Amino acid sequence: MAINFPLGDAAGKKAAAALIKKYKPAAMVFIEKVGPNTKGIYHSIMGTPRTPDKIASAYHLADQAKAAGILTIGIGDGGNEIGLRRHQGSGGGDPAFRQGLRLSLPWRCWHGY
Repeated sequence: MAINFPLGDAAGKKAAAALIKKYKPAAMVFIEKVGPNTKGIYHSIMGTPRTPDKIASAYHLADQAKAAGILTIGIGDGGNEIGLRRHQGSGGGDPAFRQGLRLSLPWRCWHGY
């Protein structure tokens, strides 16, 4: 299923709550979806900051899913994606995935597609 997700933090938080309430998912998978660090800063794969109002803040889905006990899985290859925590030195990592299993696999994330 593909659903449009709004740009910006406030709209993302509202949309996440509505989607979880409507669909009641058992799990959520995030593939190559950029997420912010704990300071709310989004980074490109090279570590440069990105403008948050130009990004769909899908990390709210991960935050709200975790709070509801819903399984969350993050797949990515650059470390700036939801769940990968590469840029924690500039803010503490992805808050939605602070406790969980992290695997380093021998293939690139395009296998997730």
